[in-house]
Amino acid sequence: MSRVGPEPGHPMGFDIQGCDYWSNIVYGARTSLEVGVYTAAISFVIALIAGSLAGYFGGVTDSIISWTSNVILGIPVGIASLVILYQFRSRTVWTIVFVLVLFSWAATMRYMRSSVMQVRNLEYIQAARGLGVGPWRILRSHVIPNAVTPLIVMTTLSVGAGMAAEAGFSILGVGLKLPAFSWGIQIALASQDGNWQIAPLLMFFPTLMLGLTTLAFVVLGESLRDALDPKARR
Repeated sequence: MSRVGPEPGHPMGFDIQGCDYWSNIVYGARTSLEVGVYTAAISFVIALIAGSLAGYFGGVTDSIISWTSNVILGIPVGIASLVILYQFRSRTVWTIVFVLVLFSWAATMRYMRSSVMQVRNLEYIQAARGLGVGPWRILRSHVIPNAVTPLIVMTTLSVGAGMAAEAGFSILGVGLKLPAFSWGIQIALASQDGNWQIAPLLMFFPTLMLGLTTLAFVVLGESLRDALDPKARR
């Protein structure tokens, strides 16, 4: 039953070992989603803190954070990621997440910083300062809640990017390895030894699921933008 196409009870056929491919797709979704969601969530926290501090306090704080982000944005991400991952003998979900977060927080931080800079001088913020409210309380209670919308949208969109990056690493041989299982590993296995030429569905199904999931997060991000920012509605 190795590399056999769809049959009754097995809508996606069988993989190289003769296992039900639908079950593999479902099981691989967990790891792929873990990489995407963990990367997006950790990048969100770092970007939220760094962007808020840089945008609200400015001065030396802004210079240090902005300089650091500029350095990261100036690094060729693809090559640097491959070099770092190659140094790890055993690569886990957290290894992949670490590398992706290392190079992804800087871009989203800029959105948060820009949004905070727009909010910090609005009238209600100035009124709070005039009433003697401390800067940390203003930042926590007034600035961040009204400036975080662009960051939330960008974070939602980045989930799919993290999943696609994990798949790319696996195909290049520096990502996750068996017995770990993800859509990226399935695509990598299908591309070996001409398996995809013998059974194209081995490549098609995980690629399709990866594309549909990425599209779903893009639609979710657009919906969140419309819900959280009424001005963006058409």
